[in-house]
Amino acid sequence: MVEIIWSSKALFDKKEILEFWISKNRSNIYSKKLNLLIEQKLKQISENPDSGIQTNIENIRAVLVENYYIHYSIKPETIRILRIWDARQNPEHFTL
Repeated sequence: MVEIIWSSKALFDKKEILEFWISKNRSNIYSKKLNLLIEQKLKQISENPDSGIQTNIENIRAVLVENYYIHYSIKPETIRILRIWDARQNPEHFTL
């Protein structure tokens, strides 16, 4: 299993997504569920880093959790989480 390192942008994305659902639902139940699903997916990719789909950006892979793509890069001993992107948004606005 390799170490997971979060970029500041990815941490910001995750915080914004979870806070959005808390505000929208007036409850933290879905946010807790989504956070758990993200953690489970990260455990999966830490055990099998190549399990994510290859993106059109070299050395960047992505996994889908609910409606969110987690974009990451792989190094020999680490996986760096780069961004979390809502798949329902226009991909033209996506930047790493």
